[in-house]
Parts: sequence; structure tokens; C-alpha cells
Amino acid sequence: EAEPGQHVEHIIIDVEAGTSLSAAELDRVEIAFFSNDVRYRRQPFIDALEHSANLVWLQVFSVGVDPKAYPSLRVRGVTITNAPGANAEPIAWTAMGAILWFGRPFRHWADAQERHAWDPIHYDNAPRDLTGQTMVILGVGQIGGRVARHARYLGMRVIGIHRHTAPDDPVDEAYPPSALPAILPRADWFVVACPLTDETR
Repeated sequence: EAEPGQHVEHIIIDVEAGTSLSAAELDRVEIAFFSNDVRYRRQPFIDALEHSANLVWLQVFSVGVDPKAYPSLRVRGVTITNAPGANAEPIAWTAMGAILWFGRPFRHWADAQERHAWDPIHYDNAPRDLTGQTMVILGVGQIGGRVARHARYLGMRVIGIHRHTAPDDPVDEAYPPSALPAILPRADWFVVACPLTDETR
């Protein structure tokens, strides 16, 4: 949305058709939006940005942006912004799905189903209940916070590792990143949900 009285021209790159923008169109591009539908067909879009001399701002659809991505745009001083929380909920549920898969005997049951066998798991071979287990989350932001809430629904104890703690953090304990080596041995589950930076790489 533009401010009142401001005109916005939309220039679309049709990656399906493989069409390219003219030099005049590229010169008019000042703001670009990298949408999810061109995620795996990005090269025509990137090529267009490379030749958009007046580009000042690129907004991407993703939660994070690799600091080393778009090097030529960064050199030109183009502002690159992301979309925090845009897909936090499905990612959090995906993480919880993996925890349930490995934390319950689903692999045993799936193997038995594949063999068309009735093969109940013996109590001695069953994994421990998730209730009471400890999850350590590195990065309690949009994604990590949701994972923490879901884990606590299951009765897990959640320890958050992040820079800025707050009273309403959805964790049972919170510590700064420097405490991670001492806290990690307590973890039954370790979730990495922090941004990719030179510090966290």
C-alpha cells in the first residue's frame, strides 16, 4: 500500500512464461518482493534485480535471510528485509511432528505395517513418555516460542536459550547463550530455532 497520493506501479516478472523485463521497466524498479511462488525458479527474478539500477529495497517472503545471500545487492546498499513469523506455526508443528515420530514408537509401528505384521511393542522396548522430558530451545522467537508452547502442552520441561529474556517467555527456565554448554547435557531434545548469523553458524 502506498501513502495517500502516491502512485505504485506493479511490474510482474512472469517466471512461468520465461519473459524478461525491458531496460526501461528495470530502471523503474525501486522496491522488489521475492514471493514464495518463485522460490525454486528464482534465477530470472535475481537476474532482473541485478539489472535494476534504482532498486533500494528487497522484501523476501522467508523468515530468515542468509547474511551471505544477494552479495551484489548488499554491495550496492540495497536494504533487504525478511518476514518474521510468516511461517512460524507450520514450522513449529513440523518440529513437534518429528519429536512425536522419534519420541513414540511410530517407526516400529510403520515397519510392522509395511510388513503386514501384528507386532506389538513390548514395554521394555518402548520409549519413555515425553511427559517429564526436557527440551532445550536455542532461540525463543516466533518459531521457538511456538515450539515451547506445544512442548509444554505435552508436559515437557522447556529451557530457553536466548539473548533477551522476558517474564512472559513460554519456557520453564531461561538462560543467555553463554550458558548453553552447561545446559545442553540436561536436554532430551534440542531444538535450534535461532537466526543464521556469523555467531550461530
